[in-house]
Amino acid sequence: MTPRAPTTLSNRGDRGRSPPRQKRLFTALGALLALAPPLPGENPRQGKPRGIEFQHLTTEDGLSHNTVWDLLQDRQGFLWFATGGLLQRYDGYEFTSFQHDPDDPESVTAEKILAIFEDRQGILWLGTRNQGIDRFDPATHRFTHFLLDLDNPTRRPEGVAAAFCEDRSGTLWAGSYGGLHRFRPEDGSFTNYRHAPGDPGSIGSGEVLAILEDRHGDLWVGTGSGLDRFHRSAETFVHYRHDPDDPESLSDGGINKIYEDPSGKLWIGTDSGLDRLDPERNAFIRHSLAPSGDSIAVTALLEDRDGELWIGTAADGVFRTDRAATGRTAERRERFVHFRHDPENRRGLGSDRILGLRQDRTGIVWIAHFNGVNKYDPRRERFVKYRREDGDLAGSGVWGVTEDRAGVLWVSSHNGGLTALDRRRPRRGVISHYRHEAENPRSLLSSKTTALLADRGDDLWVGHLHGGLSRMDRQRRRVTRYAHDPRDPTSLAATTVTSLLEDRAGAVWVSFMGGGVQRYARDQDAFITYAHDAADPRSLRSNKVYALLEDRAGNLWAGTFGGFSRFDPDSGGFVHTTHQPDDRNSMSSNNVTSAHQDGNGIFWIGTISVGLNRWHRERAEFRHYRVQDGLPSDDVVGIAEDDRGRLWLATKHGLACLDPRSGQIRRYDTDDGLHHNNFFIGPAYRTSDGELFFGGAGGVTAFFPDRIEEDPIAPAVAITDFQILNRSIPLAERLAPGSVAGDPETVPHLVLGHR
Repeated sequence: MTPRAPTTLSNRGDRGRSPPRQKRLFTALGALLALAPPLPGENPRQGKPRGIEFQHLTTEDGLSHNTVWDLLQDRQGFLWFATGGLLQRYDGYEFTSFQHDPDDPESVTAEKILAIFEDRQGILWLGTRNQGIDRFDPATHRFTHFLLDLDNPTRRPEGVAAAFCEDRSGTLWAGSYGGLHRFRPEDGSFTNYRHAPGDPGSIGSGEVLAILEDRHGDLWVGTGSGLDRFHRSAETFVHYRHDPDDPESLSDGGINKIYEDPSGKLWIGTDSGLDRLDPERNAFIRHSLAPSGDSIAVTALLEDRDGELWIGTAADGVFRTDRAATGRTAERRERFVHFRHDPENRRGLGSDRILGLRQDRTGIVWIAHFNGVNKYDPRRERFVKYRREDGDLAGSGVWGVTEDRAGVLWVSSHNGGLTALDRRRPRRGVISHYRHEAENPRSLLSSKTTALLADRGDDLWVGHLHGGLSRMDRQRRRVTRYAHDPRDPTSLAATTVTSLLEDRAGAVWVSFMGGGVQRYARDQDAFITYAHDAADPRSLRSNKVYALLEDRAGNLWAGTFGGFSRFDPDSGGFVHTTHQPDDRNSMSSNNVTSAHQDGNGIFWIGTISVGLNRWHRERAEFRHYRVQDGLPSDDVVGIAEDDRGRLWLATKHGLACLDPRSGQIRRYDTDDGLHHNNFFIGPAYRTSDGELFFGGAGGVTAFFPDRIEEDPIAPAVAITDFQILNRSIPLAERLAPGSVAGDPETVPHLVLGHR
């Protein structure tokens, strides 16, 4: 049967006459692939290593000061920041500030807070500059002040209180520029250990910036002149010093941090680098951070739950070593990744002057520095992003994604042409960009690219915005252009291509924004058009076609802005499924943007403004999913299915995962690591190994669905305020003795009067 088409179009191709070759078709024959030059418009280059992203908190987000001296997470889950003269508590959304009140002696000290520590009772200890130590009781929100030099209470304490440690007996130790101090809880005083010139058993220096109790119960003290080990019974110190003539001594006398790893090895951050103590030989192994071997002062150390060591420095940013890559043996040579501040990179490190490193209970790494706080959430790395600003893509708005038989990923953008990412290559792969060249008729028809298709013959079909269609034959190194010619009914029907599909018979179908649907007849080198005809109810309902789908039975479906239509090859017409205003069981909207048939034969139809449709065709049943059901947006523009049968939905406000069996919907946005929340119609693609790709404003998000797991750590619940008649009441007035404000486990009940 002859396909039905508008009467103004000729169907001469179906009458056996081959059309003449059109001037619209340009080819460039090259040599064999192995010997051929690049394709026209190609600009290949080597990729770069993929970095990680840091989120940034500054005064614009609520910090009182951009210099954050220290930070910690308490047992309730709150984050505490020492910022200038303020102590701030962060609940993930808002900051609560504790500042000095000259009329309240139980307020926080007026001096800078340089160190924060939480003991086993949930009490916070604050090291200050020139004012000793503050103790903060979360139950009462009151501060108690301690001077470190109790031998002469009228004398100002000696310098900064900058280090804390609670040993296995519950004894609190503090370090300052006045020495080492042991807290006596019975009277609230401190026992002081000071450097005594001429006494080799005294502490090596009055400057103590690091304290650690190891797994054997030994107390290690980092001082301004080296590392000391404290013998408690004799109350004497054993000294480890820097010797310029001994390469197995400490790299520097200034000790800033001490860390014991899970294997019991001690890591020491010095003013010149990173050392590790070999206890069997009493020798130090020096680890060079800089390739040049230059000295780098280490100010912070953290081993995360994945076994990676983070190293903060005084002026050189952050280093991270992946010890798990070649085994967790401390004897091997370490490999470091270096993160530096780049003012042009808003996702980079905020400063090179690092002051503190912490990992919270959810796995987020927090970095305190001289320009606020950075946070690194490893869960965001589950989503891989390809963007123009990172050098991956030539353009930002992505309308098409596909993969060829060789595994090369192709990405189109409306303002940057075509990008090929060969991810099989070392490092980050070879990246090639293809653009239209005005003086080169063999290049792409336009740099505004939309839909993509890699057919079985390994030709790449490239749709354009207001341009037409290009076909890249990469084996023979030629580009063929197809343009719209209003004088030729067998030419392309319109200039803006929205979707491309190759059916099981090998025919290529093209849809348009305003031109209906066409099938390319390879043997005739002509396009056969199926368009809307107001006089023919079996023609397309609309020429605005955004989705093409071939179902499991081999039927072709077109999603239009007039309904969802099935092509009948016998009649050349379409059978329509549409929205009926008086039938709630009909399709929710006629403006169809995406379509998918799942493994059970169920159709899923995305629409603009009216959500998602689940269509059981045999039962003639529709079920609708909208924002009130859990979708992030009622604009569903892309659908892909994973190996578990879950549907991943691209919307205008993020990504959603729908489990058809349970009906549960999980939403994802940029906070979870997406490249952008605004996805475009069309670019939802699944590779042969199950990786999913979604394109939109800003680039492409890629991920393996099985790696996107729910966070197993339940959020902590805490009481932050209690009001009676709209007036905040201090919780301490209502709690039983021993309770901790904000901790539900220690607040069994609150007693209120009948009013």
